[in-house]
Order: sequence, then structure tokens, then C-alpha cells
Amino acid sequence: MHRVSGIYRSGKVELEQSVDWPNGTQVDVLCEQAYSDTQDMTVGGSAWQDTPQARKAWLEWFNTLEPVLEGPELQAFEDSLKQAREEQRKLLPKWLEQTDNIHK
Repeated sequence: MHRVSGIYRSGKVELEQSVDWPNGTQVDVLCEQAYSDTQDMTVGGSAWQDTPQARKAWLEWFNTLEPVLEGPELQAFEDSLKQAREEQRKLLPKWLEQTDNIHK
């Protein structure tokens, strides 16, 4: 593997150094830069700023929400999750065996 860096501009990646790869060489591009603290983002169709102040305001709003499930409904939901986890634990060895055989 040969790693080079570049910059994304106008829909294209411009490499910072020349390479001798033939045309048609497949490459993977990984964006190593996360959104900046002032980057506008869209979440659930709504635009919001990813700033410390915006995150704090969102958490304050979120903490005012009422629980979705309470009492017997919550207990039934937790019981079904527990049952599903137990079923998944039983299936795990078979899945691991199948995935181990994929690369053989």
C-alpha cells in the first residue's frame, strides 16, 4: 500500500505529490478531518451548529423530555431485551464459526 495525502476541491481530490499509478488504479479515500466546532450540521432534517453552546442547549432540552416508557411497559420492554440478548448469546458460537470460515 502506498499512502499519499491530498486536498478535496471542487469535487476532486488533488494529491500533494505525484504518483506513478496506472490509470484505473482503485484507491480508497478517508477524510481525516472531523467537522470543526463551528461547522453547521444537519441532524434529522434540522440544521444546528456543532458548538459547545449548541450542544449544551440541546442537552438541556433533551433532559426536559418525559420518559417514553414507564412502569409495566418499561419492565416488559426490558424483559424482551433480556430475552433477545439470551437468544443472541446462544447463536453467537454458530455465527463466529460461520464468519471464521468466510476467509478460508
